[in-house]
Amino acid sequence: GGASQLDHSQYAGQGERSVSFQRYRRNHPPGMKSDWPASLRTIAFLFANELSSAQLETLFGSSELVRLLGEGIREDLGRGTMDDLADALAEEYTRLFVAPHRRFPPHEGLARGDTQLLGNHAMAVQQAYAAARIEVRDDNTLLLDHISVELDFLASLMERNAWETTRRFVNDHLLLWVPDWVEAYSAHARFKFYPAMGKMLCDCLRE
Repeated sequence: GGASQLDHSQYAGQGERSVSFQRYRRNHPPGMKSDWPASLRTIAFLFANELSSAQLETLFGSSELVRLLGEGIREDLGRGTMDDLADALAEEYTRLFVAPHRRFPPHEGLARGDTQLLGNHAMAVQQAYAAARIEVRDDNTLLLDHISVELDFLASLMERNAWETTRRFVNDHLLLWVPDWVEAYSAHARFKFYPAMGKMLCDCLRE
């Protein structure tokens, strides 16, 4: 059957107002496609997978993206060929984020103190998805509290103009773990790419 009517859920809002996103609303009237959801989905993709040299070449072909990531990213680009960088960043991704090597798992539950996957914080994320009646991707490779899935969900909320729901998800979930997670892994990163991506994400969330 279809989703039931949501009368009292804090995540049920559609088309609501949000102080946190006033500038976004002013620049992108309700119903209008914008670059912000697309940017969130780009960041989601970058945290979901190791990147190939072709994907990196496409990303770094955008002078705007390189500008947003900061001058430090040019240090990475100067370390060798794109194939060399892809191999190095794949090792970095695995070392930082992927079990069994990961030191800084990209999951809200573990980042906020759950002692196992699908703990209390992770279940709260799933409840937020269900209450908003938005289907999140299920590709059998990422848990539902993975940073990439949460950002896809956030992008979907913004596309639906669910401003109050967007604000609540940012404040009740993403801002409670992403800044600390980014700061922690950045201190152990050997390249500028993932710290720069994390900083750009945090700047976006705090807008």
